[in-house]
This record gives sequence, structure tokens and C-alpha cells, in this order.
Amino acid sequence: MSNIISLSANQLVRSSLRLALANAGYSTMIDAESLEQTLQILTENHIDLIIIDFTPCDEIALHAVESLRSKNWEGGIIVISDKRDDLFSHRCKNAGAQGIIGKSDGMVMLPLAMRAALQGYTLFPQHNNCTGAPVALNSHSGNIVISQRERQVLKYLAQGKNNTEIGGILDISHKTVSTFKRKLLTKLDIHSTAELAAFAREHKMD
Repeated sequence: MSNIISLSANQLVRSSLRLALANAGYSTMIDAESLEQTLQILTENHIDLIIIDFTPCDEIALHAVESLRSKNWEGGIIVISDKRDDLFSHRCKNAGAQGIIGKSDGMVMLPLAMRAALQGYTLFPQHNNCTGAPVALNSHSGNIVISQRERQVLKYLAQGKNNTEIGGILDISHKTVSTFKRKLLTKLDIHSTAELAAFAREHKMD
């Protein structure tokens, strides 16, 4: 069982995170409302992952990531932010975060981001990826690549279309669409169509 800290100055945010994680099967969570409290918890407990949400004060979240890495803490860090731009994502990645997810998709994307971080992967949105090139989740052990056809399926899932509708648009059978969905679920370690759709929105595939 992974030990997780939810770091936020907002008690409602911490409560929402606790509920979302409990629904995803994570029951071991410690609340922290400041970086100082987090550092104290780290001295007393083995922690695998820290989820940081200081929206709308995202610079505080970035500072927390930088401070944790400066202390040589090597666990996973996920940032929840309402900033949807490449610059902030890049800064979080450079500071040492394993992923950043949008506030609007946070509760759906959070389990996916957590699994990625706990398995050694990174998950960052590619806001300006309009070329049709594959999207990859990067880790020290390799890439999980999403093909062009898989991108198309994700795009229409994010738009709320069902298998039959997607098949008609792409001129493939609904069974083939189901096959692509199963591959994506396995490849991305996602467990529902809702998470697939959220992944697509987060990576601007819609």
C-alpha cells in the first residue's frame, strides 16, 4: 500500500483529494497544509507520493516541488494546477515533478497520474501538440507510445462519442474501436472510458 501526502492550504481541497483517492482504492493518506508540515511528516514516515494543490497560487506549488527536491527527497510528486500552458508544465517538470494535471480534470485524471508516478513514469499535458505525432509517457525504462489511430479514437471518446459513432467516422467496425480501447486501457493502465476521455482532454486531443 502506497503512503501519500495531500499538500494543500485548503481543507476542502484536501477532503476532495482524500475522497477521490479512497474511491480509487488508496486509503493511506496524510494531510498537510504547508511545506513545513510536509517536511516534518517526511522525517517521521515513509512516503511514496505527494499530491500538491495550491491553486490559484501555483507558484507556491512550484516552490514546494523545488524545496522537496532540494532536500533530496526521491518520491513521486503530482501537481494539480489551473494553469494550462506549456511553460508552467515545463517548469514543474524541470523542478522534479512526475506530473501535472488540470484542475478541471483533476479528480478523473488523478488516479492515472498517481499510477504513472508510482511506477516511475511522468505524465505531462502536451498543449501544443497539433502535428498528429504520437504522444509518449516517458520513464527511465522507455516510452509508452500512443499511435495516430489511437489518438483518433481518444479524440472522439473525449467528445462523448460511442464505439459505433467512432467506427462510422473512422470507417472501421465498432469491434475494432473496442479493440483500440482495450489496448489503450492496458497501455496506459487506465480502468475506465471516463479516464481515457480525461486523458485525451488533458493532452488536448479533443
